[in-house]
Order: sequence, then structure tokens, then C-alpha cells
Amino acid sequence: MITDATDKELYFIKLPVSFWSKDMVMHFFEEENGFEYIILYEQLLFLTINKKGYLAEEYESKLKPLSLKRLSRSTWHEESFIKKALEKYEKYGVIVKKDNECYFMRDALKMTKSMTRQAFKKEVNRNSKNFNKEDIRDESLDDCPDDCPDDSLDDCPIDIEKDKKEEKEIRNKKKEKKNKEDNIELDKDNCDLVVADAEILTDKDIIAEKVINYLNKRTGSTFKCEKEYKELIFKWLDKGYKYEDFIRAIDNKCSDWLNTKYQSGLNPKKLFGDDFKLYTSQAPKKRTLTDISFAEIEEAIRIRKENEINGFEDNNEEIRVY
Repeated sequence: MITDATDKELYFIKLPVSFWSKDMVMHFFEEENGFEYIILYEQLLFLTINKKGYLAEEYESKLKPLSLKRLSRSTWHEESFIKKALEKYEKYGVIVKKDNECYFMRDALKMTKSMTRQAFKKEVNRNSKNFNKEDIRDESLDDCPDDCPDDSLDDCPIDIEKDKKEEKEIRNKKKEKKNKEDNIELDKDNCDLVVADAEILTDKDIIAEKVINYLNKRTGSTFKCEKEYKELIFKWLDKGYKYEDFIRAIDNKCSDWLNTKYQSGLNPKKLFGDDFKLYTSQAPKKRTLTDISFAEIEEAIRIRKENEINGFEDNNEEIRVY
């Protein structure tokens, strides 16, 4: 499925064969007019293009959820039908409402693709070698004069120059966007995590990074956000534990084990393993002013401010120190 809305890039929906055997799709086929839910789902996929999989619009450098009215105007469906469809999509787990109130389509990033007009025509030309070119030619892509040679889809000089100009504009926009992102001050304390173009960080990923980062600060370690550590953290997050519970567990065991023979236990496997619940319930060890250095107090204040900036609530009325 292709759209040429921008006249600069072609956008595709790549539906795998397995899509048609999904429980959701099979269920819709059994409903009267169920095909409309499938059509709407594909329309919504297009609305997530360049929005990292979110049904949203950019407003003041932030993602703002699309209203039912906006979705209705974009897809030509009634608002009541869209609301009902979104509820069904959520039920089947193909769409999720995030904390920013925006819907995130789980398959959007892997089921959508863009390609420049010139690249698409080259691909058509390669695939046309074993077929009749007139059967597959898309005349909407051609602006050639009557005497334009037709032995190759890429031979038209007018079309080539037009595509070169369009591709240059696309590259310039991407370069401007990259320069803008590079100028944004990044959080230097975040774990080193390379995110592929087709991926997006979840809320749980961000919490895992913060937890590992905090553990490194407390213990002077250099643990990375490895898959096995994240799985341990995700397991407890799924059970209802919060970011503050991980911080409490780290603080409690640092008070017990730091600078002792048990210090080797201050690692993600041990802290977030089977005894994690016990560590979060443990009463923190009381410290006197003689146990706390001025540097520790300054660091504790800095961490609290950092948590406030990042949106993590600290329900502890006392300043946490270590």
C-alpha cells in the first residue's frame, strides 16, 4: 500500500502473511462489517509515520495525542466507531495508551516503510526484467514529455533532475533534524544504550537505566543495562513495584554491605533477585551526623533534584544520603 501525499517520499505498509492469521484479524472477519476495523487499523498505521509509532502530533517539541475528532477527520470514520475500535485494539494488545496519553501502535515501526520516488522507480526497474514493463509501470510517477525514451524507467532527464532535487531536500531536512538533536543536552548519567532506528524506549527501559545508574553511583561500579539485568527489573515492575522501591533496596543493602566483606553482593543479580521484596521491606539503617560527610549531603540533594527533573517522585521526606 502506497501513498504519495508529500510527493517526496512513498510510504508503505508491509503486512506480513502472519498478519491475516492474528487472533484480532480472524475475530474481525467473523464480525459483521469487521473489515472496517482492519481498514481503520491500516489507516492508523499511516498516521504514526515519523511519529515513532505514536498516534500524535508534535506541539512545542512534545507529542500531543490526536483527538477522536482529528482521527475521524483523517480516516473518514465516525468518532464513536473509532473509540470502539481503539478499545478493541487495546484488548488485543496491538495498541497501548502511554503515560503521555498518546496511543502507541506496537507494530507501527516494523510494518511501515518509506522510500524516495527515485529509489522506488529503480526497484521497479530491477523487478521488471522478467515481466512486461507496461504491465507494472506506474504512470503517476512519470512527468516525461511525449518523446521521452521508455527503455528504462530511470532514463528521463526531467524526472531524474526532479528526483535529485527532492532527494537533496530530504537529506537537508534530515541533516537539520540531526543537528538539532545533537545540540540538545543529553543526560550524561544515562547508561550507554544504542537504540536502533526501528526501536523505541519504553517507560520500563528508562526506569531500568535509572536504577542501574543509581546503583553505579552508590557503589562506584560500572554495570551496564544488560538484557539479564533489565529482565529482573521488568519482572518486579510488572508486579507493581516502582522506581522508588529499587532505590530503597539499593540504599538498604548499601548501608549493610558497602565497605564490608559482603560488598560483592551489591550487584543487579543479587539485589533484584528472589530477595528483592525483602530488601525493599527492610527498615533503613539509621545514621548519625558523624557518619555522614558534607559531600554525601551535597550528592543526596543533587540526586533529589535530578529525580524531580526526570519526573520520579521521592515520597521519603528525609534527604537520602549515602
